[in-house]
Amino acid sequence: MKKLILPLLLLITTPCFIQAQDEDVFEHEDDLLYLSEWLVDTYTTEGEELLPQYEEHQIKRFVRIWEDYADHWFYMERSNVSTPDKPNRQWVFSVEQMGEHMMFELYLLPKGLEVKGGLSQAELEAILDIDRLRLENGCEMFLNYDGFAVFNGETVEQFCELNEHGGHHTKMRMMLTAKKLDWYEAACDPDNKVLWGSIEEAQIYSRKK
Repeated sequence: MKKLILPLLLLITTPCFIQAQDEDVFEHEDDLLYLSEWLVDTYTTEGEELLPQYEEHQIKRFVRIWEDYADHWFYMERSNVSTPDKPNRQWVFSVEQMGEHMMFELYLLPKGLEVKGGLSQAELEAILDIDRLRLENGCEMFLNYDGFAVFNGETVEQFCELNEHGGHHTKMRMMLTAKKLDWYEAACDPDNKVLWGSIEEAQIYSRKK
C-alpha cells in the first residue's frame, strides 16, 4: 500500500504545479513588452542634481535591436550633453523573462569597434554582430515589475567584476518609471566599502522631451 502513495501523490500534485507555473507565466507575459515601451527612449540628467562622480550632464539612450530574437535586446549609450556623438559608455543588454523576474544580461562591444552616437536601429544592426559581443559574467540585474508603475532591479552580491572604476566588484541598480530612470552604480572593495559612486543615491535621468 505504501508503494502506491507516492505515485498517487505525484498524479494529484503535478497538475496543480503545472497550473501554478502556467498562471505565473501568464501573469507576467506582458512585462517585457511594457519594459520595452518604457525603456526605449532618450534620457538626460539636465535639470537634475549631478552626483559628485559626474563632471557634466549626461544623455543616455536605449534602442531596441534584433527584434526577431526571442529575448529582447537593447543597445545603450551614454554621452556628455556637449558631445552626444561621442559616447563614453556603450553596452548591449539582453532581457529574458524568468517567471516573475526579468534577467538583464550585460554585453560589451568588441574591442576596437567604434560606434558613433545617435545611430538608428537599422544603422546599429548593420554595425553590431551579436556573436562578437562579450558577455560580462556576474553583472546580471534581476528586475521585477510591480504591475503598476515601477521596474526595479540590481546586480547580485559581489559577482560583477566590470570594474570600470577600480575596486573589487561593481554594484548596479536601476529603477524605471514612465517619467524617469534612476541609475545607481558603485565600485566597491571586498568588504563592500564604496570606492566610487553610490548605491544609496541615484543619478536621475529624466525622459528627454
